[in-house]
Amino acid sequence: MVATPLFTVLMPTHQRPDVIGHAIRSVLAQTERSFELLVVGDGAVSGTEEAVRAFAKDPRVRWLDFPK
Repeated sequence: MVATPLFTVLMPTHQRPDVIGHAIRSVLAQTERSFELLVVGDGAVSGTEEAVRAFAKDPRVRWLDFPK
């Protein structure tokens, strides 16, 4: 049985695949470990999904793509 996360972090992104990895690492470095991170692409540019998928080994990180 998977425990329900204590809270959800919502990270919208649009045109910043160059910094999204840094932002994700910042969230993952927090002392509280019981969370889920939803990275939401709002018409995100090429390279964004790949940058987020680099964190696919961490089950707390999920990519949601909403093309324009």
